[in-house]
Amino acid sequence: MIWNNLTKNKCPQCNKLFSSFAKNLISCKCGFSISMIKFNKIVNDILNKKQQPEIDNQETLNSF
Repeated sequence: MIWNNLTKNKCPQCNKLFSSFAKNLISCKCGFSISMIKFNKIVNDILNKKQQPEIDNQETLNSF
């Protein structure tokens, strides 16, 4: 599974755009589905990890 695909509204299983965005469920034609709550948590975690090295680096630079 390529979980980074979720940040592009793509399926982590088959790499295609999601086919359905229901109220509480996102699904793909390949059979993959994920709840909106879990989708948001995973995407937020991915985006926070991408920003974390910049924050750590900035704190190091500021300490000099």
